[in-house]
Amino acid sequence: MEICDQCDCTLSEDTEEAKGVRSVNLRCHEGSLTWLNPYGAVRLRLSLGYPGDFEACFMIETANVMVKVSEEDSNSHRYVNTRSPYARYSNNDVMLKPLMTTSGKSKEYCLKSDTDIWLYLEPERTQTVQGLPIAVIYFDIERKYNVLMEDPLEECRPCDDKEILHSYCASDFVVVGSMTDVTHNLESGKSEINVAVSQIIRQRHGEQHFKRLKREASTLQGVITAPSKCGIVRGPGTFLFTGRFRFGKPKLGCAPYLQDWHKILKKAKHSGTIECSDD
Repeated sequence: MEICDQCDCTLSEDTEEAKGVRSVNLRCHEGSLTWLNPYGAVRLRLSLGYPGDFEACFMIETANVMVKVSEEDSNSHRYVNTRSPYARYSNNDVMLKPLMTTSGKSKEYCLKSDTDIWLYLEPERTQTVQGLPIAVIYFDIERKYNVLMEDPLEECRPCDDKEILHSYCASDFVVVGSMTDVTHNLESGKSEINVAVSQIIRQRHGEQHFKRLKREASTLQGVITAPSKCGIVRGPGTFLFTGRFRFGKPKLGCAPYLQDWHKILKKAKHSGTIECSDD
């Protein structure tokens, strides 16, 4: 088992004869795996690291090579990839469920599970492709709870006071602003919320997503994504937007009206239930 101690790791195949299978155990909840000159195959383990339900999302970006991605599934009997190098020493008992074959930049693909997810990646080359082959796999793992796993629309439910307080303290970004536009992309399954930001309370170090487009502008601009199934529409008013960064883009968490947030915060201060400083 090859261990990836860092969140961004690199594998390099030095020779064309390197046709074995390399297993990689990623210890981070987000990051990337760069596969240089890919041959053979890579078994990539995505894990929460502790018991519980989780969602693992990944994207792949390639140059001069196509990559076939499958999910190992010992409970499925769809087919066995007997041409795979891995099948030779697995007694053909590992089932591979095909997920995608991609070149260039793929869409975001998500899987939900309560056990480790093993992805199986194989390069597919053609004689017409020239240049150094490279594949970069970006991954993001997020804890989910049973109710969210069972009901896909649960993530569209408005946050309760406890969830808002936790999101305020634990989110990658916390900003005050208003909606200027909302667009829906049915192909990607995402909505893009254009936001005019009047105050940045927190923005994770290294991320500069909310920016001033013009020097004289009084607000910053940014785009926050949300599932299109939630049917978000542009509404008036000022909100406290919270959430986390996924693949470098802000993903919406809780978004109470600012006046409601002030009431929740005042109540939490009075009861001593706020988890962090609001300074």
